[in-house]
Amino acid sequence: AGQAALAALEELREQFALAEVVALYERAADWLAQSQHPGIRERLIQCACAALRRLNASRNDAPVSASAAMAEGADAAFDWQGFCLKDEVLQHERQLIERALQDADGSVTRAAQLLGFKHHQTFIALLNNRHRSLLAARTPAVSRKRSIIRMRGTHHVAHSRAPVRMRPATILYVEDDSMVRATLKETLELEGWQIEECADGTSALQKLESRDRYDLLLFDHTLPGITGLELARRARNFPHRRATPIVMLSAEDMDGEARRAGVDKFLQKPRDLLSVVDTITRLLDTLEEV
Repeated sequence: AGQAALAALEELREQFALAEVVALYERAADWLAQSQHPGIRERLIQCACAALRRLNASRNDAPVSASAAMAEGADAAFDWQGFCLKDEVLQHERQLIERALQDADGSVTRAAQLLGFKHHQTFIALLNNRHRSLLAARTPAVSRKRSIIRMRGTHHVAHSRAPVRMRPATILYVEDDSMVRATLKETLELEGWQIEECADGTSALQKLESRDRYDLLLFDHTLPGITGLELARRARNFPHRRATPIVMLSAEDMDGEARRAGVDKFLQKPRDLLSVVDTITRLLDTLEEV
């Protein structure tokens, strides 16, 4: 997973929004922290420097040439004492978010668009978890007023709409690789979701058979005991799981099989790993609107 994230940084970073580049770098650095490969550290440093050049260019509204950045990086007088790359990146990220909120007059939706987020819920989660000090800069959410125009056949709509979620969403996450499971679990918990994990298909099936409430099911396909595809099929046979959104991950391209098994969204590893949070956000939002 760490190698995949690093490769994505090297090859696709120009296609990601700035905040997504920072988040991907943090994940790659965490995953590869214990790596003994001699070239990993150098590749991480190069990616970090590229990210910082892009952040500086955006902040200054002017591009920074590679030669200038190299010259600054080679300055022998630079004091590395106490330097922390993660803190520096977070500081730049905070400055960009603060600027976006100012230019958007406090509108979270508009600021998210300025920063390149596809879905403003991801930006809200970033504010709530990493930059709580900037929450005061956003415009307070205002409840929509009920329309005075009542269309035919809609007089019961207000009573039938799902209530606003008052508790964190609970996700059942099934993955046999302990490192991948721990990393993705931490990422999902940063979004404010509660994660219940399983390391094999057999124990996951027992949880599916129980009356425990899950708002979403996240399965890897290759599992000991029972595969992710079979778990999806079994889940759809349980009346209390038929409407629960299911997301499945696999290195194999099996989108068609997954959908026939009852999966709502199939994501291929490692290509779609960055889409996990956005995918879950959309499915949970859709569930609330039903």
